[in-house]
Amino acid sequence: MSQLKQHLQFSRQEQTAIVVLLVILVLLIAVNVMPWPLTTERKVEIHNLDSIFQLHQMAQMEQERLREQNFDVTNPDAAVLADKLKPFSFNPNKLPEADWKKMGLSDRQIRNIKNYEKSGGKFFRKEDLKKIYTISEAEYQILEPFIEIPEPKRARLARASELKTGQKEQIEQIEQENVVTLEAKTPNVLVEINTADSVELLSLPGIGPWFAHRIIQFRDLLGGYLQKEQLLEVYGMDTARAESVYDLIRIDTAKIRKIRLNYDDFRTLVRQPYMSYELTKAVVNYRNRKGQIKSFEQLRQLNTNPEELTEKLKYYIDYE
Repeated sequence: MSQLKQHLQFSRQEQTAIVVLLVILVLLIAVNVMPWPLTTERKVEIHNLDSIFQLHQMAQMEQERLREQNFDVTNPDAAVLADKLKPFSFNPNKLPEADWKKMGLSDRQIRNIKNYEKSGGKFFRKEDLKKIYTISEAEYQILEPFIEIPEPKRARLARASELKTGQKEQIEQIEQENVVTLEAKTPNVLVEINTADSVELLSLPGIGPWFAHRIIQFRDLLGGYLQKEQLLEVYGMDTARAESVYDLIRIDTAKIRKIRLNYDDFRTLVRQPYMSYELTKAVVNYRNRKGQIKSFEQLRQLNTNPEELTEKLKYYIDYE
């Protein structure tokens, strides 16, 4: 019994420690049971919470509006690429890196293009851009309408040789690139500019094979000429050359081909010179979300840059 008491006895230090622990335990219990003396209640105004919630809702609604305006939910992959790529007319051969960057291509894609060129590669046709394996098919479809690769001189000579024999001598004299000697040529009859072939165009003063090709190329993109002054929009055309043929041509506006605004696909619409990339994207997204566009004024409201929307476009649109 004496041994048990000896084991249960505490030293003075142990007794002091036990007392301190008991005091701390009592204080902790008191704080948990009655926290009000040690803490202050934070009051929150209900009307402030309502204001914050309303602002959050408004921000979410604005984000959703912008997302619906710029994002094609029916084709999310194409919509993401359309936001990423900002193409413009370009020749991929030896195009500066800064221009590729401006169009939205990644550093890796640009590096592969430049490596392809360093190894002797060249883009002879639009489809050659597909050789760059880092450019996907979807990206190529967006870029393709804007690719412009000049026709090789050898091909131009071969094409010129197929023209009528009576024009052959004249063609050989003016075959130099972008240089045509203004000659006193007068056609027997007025040339109808919307149906004329290369031979008929060559009968006009100052119009050689290169300009004849460009006039027809722009006519095909445009859908036909509405005014003689539109010749000034042909690549490389100068005022003196254009004005020299005004009295020798006529325009049949019945030959104009219109775009079907509510049915043509993106690639067809964006080829129209007066349809910008951004406007084409807005038209396609609007059709997918809300339906058909009924008037030019309605089309004008979709355009993000109204000053770029030329009045001439209205004559090239079929809404049916």
